[in-house]
Amino acid sequence: MPSSPSVESQDAAAPEPHHQGELSSVHATLNCVNMLMGVGILSVAFALNMTGWVPGISMMVLFALTVNYSAKLLVKCMAKPFPVAVDSESEREPLDIGELAFGHTGRNVISAIFCFELFAAAIAMIILMADSLEALFPGAVPLTGLKLIATLVVLPTTWSKSMKLLSYASVVGILATCGLGIILVIDGLSVSTSPGSILVPAETLLWPQSLSRLLMAIGLLIVGFDGHAVFPAIHRELKHPESFNSIMNLTYALIATLYIGMGSLGYCMFGTGTLPEITQNLATVPEYNQLLTYLILWLTAINPAAKYGLVTTPIHTQIGELLDGVWRTDRTEGPPFDSLGWRLVSRTLVAFAILFTSILVPGFHHVLSVLGSSFSFTIAIIFPILCFLVLFGAEIPLTERLFHLAVLMLALVFAVLGTLGAFIEH
Repeated sequence: MPSSPSVESQDAAAPEPHHQGELSSVHATLNCVNMLMGVGILSVAFALNMTGWVPGISMMVLFALTVNYSAKLLVKCMAKPFPVAVDSESEREPLDIGELAFGHTGRNVISAIFCFELFAAAIAMIILMADSLEALFPGAVPLTGLKLIATLVVLPTTWSKSMKLLSYASVVGILATCGLGIILVIDGLSVSTSPGSILVPAETLLWPQSLSRLLMAIGLLIVGFDGHAVFPAIHRELKHPESFNSIMNLTYALIATLYIGMGSLGYCMFGTGTLPEITQNLATVPEYNQLLTYLILWLTAINPAAKYGLVTTPIHTQIGELLDGVWRTDRTEGPPFDSLGWRLVSRTLVAFAILFTSILVPGFHHVLSVLGSSFSFTIAIIFPILCFLVLFGAEIPLTERLFHLAVLMLALVFAVLGTLGAFIEH
């Protein structure tokens, strides 16, 4: 997507003079790449199976360009003068932008969307853990039982208040993603019969077999590009904030290359038989090195467990703030919502709500599709562009306003069609 003069011709806004960031451009790029290397990469090959080569690759390139651009818009909005209540740029977050553009109601709506997105991401993690355990121990325990086991394993990670402690565990996810790519290549070169071979590619398609399959894949293809809830925080911590645009360009170039490369590799190896999670395919080829297969399945099962606590923490925070507001309406003393007992009860209830929903919607790809179509489009494209138009619409030329409106309408169409496709295919 061509860059608008309003963003590319200006440096990303620097933080207030009193706030000195510590992140170099290299560290910031690594943080962004690590954050975007999520569970969505497991379904890219399946998405290509749904779309065929031409629409699938085209949409991934389009989405990467668009979310790269919208991230810059979001940070530009962060530099807009805020009310006295939020007068320090070093303290701002995306919810503050929503409040500045659309008032307190806008803040509440964006907060709800963030929570629903994270709730759906947690559901996908439970399903992924259960699917990986089922591949490791086929037929040993019913799938519902495996989801319960997965929930009990990750539940203690939600009780801690230490974000620093939880963040150390996320390195497992990075190792799992890198390991998956390496093992895919090793496995693909180790056999010379299809399916499962790089040397003898499986049958693939240029175009989708049906419109519903194409629409469902929309959410799968964008979900891995959404990191906009965190980008403003990374921008705040940069030593040189003017380098943010370059960091975004490099980040999305690397992520798009990784996703397209991994997806293409998996689709070439398994063709029309590609399963919703590429790791499921690895367990179906007996000629593969079984030690490597078991290793990647265990890493894939452990990966969500390492991230589950981080993903659900904002949900618990919002619940606590909501109940705190209700409590203080009639009482002056502080509520017990920060106590250990409260954390154990409330976070356990949220975990079992996630478990119950994962049983109702059992397909990993269905959850990711809804997550991408309904939430990623909203947070990564629609929200930044709407805020930019509200906050800067009067300052930019008519051609730029029309450009942003066109991108906004296109994102709305993709979001609606992708969400409908996910439910129709389900």
